[in-house]
Amino acid sequence: MSLERSTASRLIVVIGFCLAIVLGLTACGGSSSSSGGETAEATTTESETATPPAEEEGEAEGGEAAEGEAETTSAESGSWENMLVGELGFDMSKYCGQKPMKIGSIDGFGSNTWRVQVRALLEKTASECPNVTSYEYFNANLDPEKYNSTISAWAAQGVNVIVAFDDFGQAAVPAYRAAQLQGVKVVTDNATPGNARVPQDVTAAVITNWANAAEQWVNFFAGATKGTAKVALIGGPAGNQNDTPAIEGIKAAAEKTNGKVELIETEPVVGNWEAAKTQQATTALLTKHPDVNAVVLTAQFVAPAVNQAFEEAGKPLPLTAGEATSNEVICESLKLAKEDPNYQAMSLDATGNQAALALAKGVAAYQEIEAPELGPTEGLTEVNMPVYMDTSTGVIPPCSKTLPPGADLSMAMTEEEVAKATG
Repeated sequence: MSLERSTASRLIVVIGFCLAIVLGLTACGGSSSSSGGETAEATTTESETATPPAEEEGEAEGGEAAEGEAETTSAESGSWENMLVGELGFDMSKYCGQKPMKIGSIDGFGSNTWRVQVRALLEKTASECPNVTSYEYFNANLDPEKYNSTISAWAAQGVNVIVAFDDFGQAAVPAYRAAQLQGVKVVTDNATPGNARVPQDVTAAVITNWANAAEQWVNFFAGATKGTAKVALIGGPAGNQNDTPAIEGIKAAAEKTNGKVELIETEPVVGNWEAAKTQQATTALLTKHPDVNAVVLTAQFVAPAVNQAFEEAGKPLPLTAGEATSNEVICESLKLAKEDPNYQAMSLDATGNQAALALAKGVAAYQEIEAPELGPTEGLTEVNMPVYMDTSTGVIPPCSKTLPPGADLSMAMTEEEVAKATG
């Protein structure tokens, strides 16, 4: 994947997909509803947990399986590269040090449910350090000039650690570099910061290990189909920095399956990480490839739009796999798993926890505490995302009837904390 892109094209991409959020949709790393303020049917009844179609009496239900999955993953909590569902794999208090410090977190666009939760998680994590004297937050609301000027202002005002979601790619790197030259520790998460060098331009950059994610998706497809999984990736805006490494990983993983998994569309299908565009793209994909039966979504929260396109085309629902699900998708998956024994979906999650890891790395660096257990100090910090939902193994988290459609319970937050943050 090329890390360097022109400023103009990057801003067009970012503003395009973030404007979709303003219209009630989700992107920029978030998850939201494709149906406005309404949740899927399952949310209007009661909080449910799935039971695998073939499950016999006495076996664990889906919610219990989900908890078991989290408990298994927790055993690896000492390994920096593995994110955990519902918890962090490190003790933030170990990195607080003694020096008083000011923390800032900034979004290029921060108004969707996922971003609101991440902000709350960062505040919660920072509060574990009694020497944090202030915590600043800024939502640039799609304005790169305000984004960069805020970083510059914070550096001048003595903010010591800045956690940034880089919605503007290379355009933000000069501001990061200038802040670091003033002694600020700038860390980013969930998006590659242009061609920024670690630790010169940014102190740390935490991103998904796309090769690992692709391996998990392909293995899911291979196990969930009796024939050949014919796969296409439906992603975000053209040129975004997630879809390219994801599809490269799928190509490499599919080659190991001896034809069990076949990538039939070798370029990402543009879906803008937005429901209406994703449904249109899926319909066009079915016209071009009527035999497609498996879809990777780099924003799993648009899965209902994919399913609707398949239903309208009179096709069986596809196998779906991806990253970043939502309460709405969980609720729909519970319903579909009960109605259709052939329905299969999986999602990798806990993406919001990347921000907390970035904060810990920034704080440790500012406090001059060596923390190799938090990942490399030079180069990208690529993390493996855990399975949060997998219908093939009966792992479906509970559906909440009270939380917003875009709520993400895979972060290290309790349901009460999510409700408070998003309410």
